Amino acid sequence: MHLTSDVANNAVVLNCNKLSAKFRANHFRYKVAPLIVAKGYVEVDMASVDIGFGLVFKTQISPDGRQIMAVDTVDVIVNIDKNDIKLHIGGGFWEDLASIFEVFFKGTVVDEIRDQVKNALTTIIPQVTNKALIDNDGYADFTFTNLWWDWESPIAANVTETNWQFNVKGLFFDNRTGEINPTGVVPPANMPAKDEANPAKLQMFLSTYVLDSAFYSGLSVYDQYATIWVNSSDVSDSGLYPFNTSNVDELLGGIESYYGPNVPVNMKLNLKKIDNVTVSETE
Repeated sequence: MHLTSDVANNAVVLNCNKLSAKFRANHFRYKVAPLIVAKGYVEVDMASVDIGFGLVFKTQISPDGRQIMAVDTVDVIVNIDKNDIKLHIGGGFWEDLASIFEVFFKGTVVDEIRDQVKNALTTIIPQVTNKALIDNDGYADFTFTNLWWDWESPIAANVTETNWQFNVKGLFFDNRTGEINPTGVVPPANMPAKDEANPAKLQMFLSTYVLDSAFYSGLSVYDQYATIWVNSSDVSDSGLYPFNTSNVDELLGGIESYYGPNVPVNMKLNLKKIDNVTVSETE
């Protein structure tokens, strides 16, 4: 198996050589004489098949107007040598006679298999894949939660001589409230997909837009985990900082004068928002 790039067609090309395969047709008809037609089945064993195709990356517009990934195929190759196949014909009264003349069937059988495989690669695979992408509509939902991810594609995935690049919107959101853009942040234009100076084979770039939305929607979906109780009984009175009104007064001014000194404090912390996340690089 070999993977190569077809930059001109924006495609990743897969070539598989010397594959073995088996086909079976349960409805095989062959004419034994002008007025006699035998019926049965045919099995085809192939010892050396070469198959190749290029997966082209495009975009398509979904019924609700979203731009999402689409694929097509190019560079389709299906090579089957009829001299490398074996036919097994059976199921009919004339099967012994048919086996004698199988050399005349081979060309027709090979042509039919080749046409079916080419049709699958050029038509069926793109149709099935693009329908699945349309049905998905560019959303990923995390199982058993309301946390969703918008992977709408601003541009088609890009194939270069050395790598495959894929850009997405990347917004996380609570499906119960719908998509909400982080305050004061917009999806950045011209996000990089690869740092040529970095030797890493797998690279990912996250924007402030994505991280802000992840924190915001995460707190919305998992709000039960964003509330923490800190009880005075959890902190030893003999410790350096017992959890009481005298020590907490620096954080909550006036609590000591209102409740008195050294009164145990139970505090509920509720994390409501994390935003303005800044990403930077250090040497």
